[in-house]
Amino acid sequence: MAQHPYGQPADPGPYWQPPPPPPPAPRSNVGLIVVIVVLAVVLLIAGAGAAVWFVRSGSATVTTTQPATPEATCGGGDTVTDPQYTFKAPLGWCVSLDGLGVQTTTINVITVTKVPMTGTFEQTALCDVTTEKIGPYTKLPSAPWGGRKAETYTVTSGIGAGPVWCRIDSHYQYLVTGSVGGWGTMDEVQAGVAEVIASWTWT
Repeated sequence: MAQHPYGQPADPGPYWQPPPPPPPAPRSNVGLIVVIVVLAVVLLIAGAGAAVWFVRSGSATVTTTQPATPEATCGGGDTVTDPQYTFKAPLGWCVSLDGLGVQTTTINVITVTKVPMTGTFEQTALCDVTTEKIGPYTKLPSAPWGGRKAETYTVTSGIGAGPVWCRIDSHYQYLVTGSVGGWGTMDEVQAGVAEVIASWTWT
């Protein structure tokens, strides 16, 4: 405590205040700078990735490539056997996986359908109705199918476009339908159906 000039302790007086605390040590800004740099790099990478995606997606909608037409690799001649009939796959056609028809690698398809019948039906009328459900058609003259009479048609449009052969006996309705595939033509399907009918044998 300070001494009075005459030996008495000095009174601090009403205006005396303690000295202020020392100022805090200066804070480092290194961490803040690192965070800002990292955020800037992340935003730059994200922006570049978005730009690449935009360019790629935009070009994909403009440029389209048609697949090449595959070459037929089926040898033909395989026999399709059913309790009621047999026939041979035409040249250039493969037996389908379900064994009920044949197809080419150009996605032409010939399907054979056998539907159980109960009762008596007039062949022409029922075949007309069945073919109409496949699509718009042109009726062709009746023709022999394995020595038996069949109704013949050409479906003119839709996914079932192609020739149709229809026959009914006392147990089943039989259909041979040819459909034009992705790279196929109507002529190919009609020729294929003609070969199927020509090789057909009722058992």
